[in-house]
Amino acid sequence: MPSLTFTGKDFLNSELHPAYAAVSYRIETHSGFLGRKTTTLTPLSQSPYRGIPGEIDWRDKTFQIGDVKHNWSGLNRDTGGFFSSAKEWHWPSGRSYVVNYNNGEWTAVGHSWGSTGGAVFRLRRSHITTASEPATISFSQDIPYEDTVFLILVMIFSEAKREDKSQELREYTLAAAGG
Repeated sequence: MPSLTFTGKDFLNSELHPAYAAVSYRIETHSGFLGRKTTTLTPLSQSPYRGIPGEIDWRDKTFQIGDVKHNWSGLNRDTGGFFSSAKEWHWPSGRSYVVNYNNGEWTAVGHSWGSTGGAVFRLRRSHITTASEPATISFSQDIPYEDTVFLILVMIFSEAKREDKSQELREYTLAAAGG
């Protein structure tokens, strides 16, 4: 399973480097007064085949891969129950993935094209007495290249939204306890 390692603690502002010769990426998130503006995924490789950039526009609520741009509300739908984080994401290529969070990992499993392949985004794990484990994202061999870019965007989008909800819950709990 090809894997990319996040070099920084902040997955929204980091570089992704492969274990073997493949494309590397830079992830940069630009923010303003009202929060995030864009998160860009820029290939660091000069290979034209592997040079597909991606972007999340947080204000316009769009994903863009290469020259193709779509509103994210049309790219996903809930598939689990009320308490489930599972969503089915599909890119116009026709393939779709069920993406779910559990115990510090986001998993994406191919849903519509007869494949059990997918991706796993393992979040950074901090340790007190030993070295921290960096965040990684791994892909099965049968994932088309355009879909790897799509899944990187989906995974970082999903984790950013999960962290936002956790922060809102912490703030609400503190306000309720104090007032």
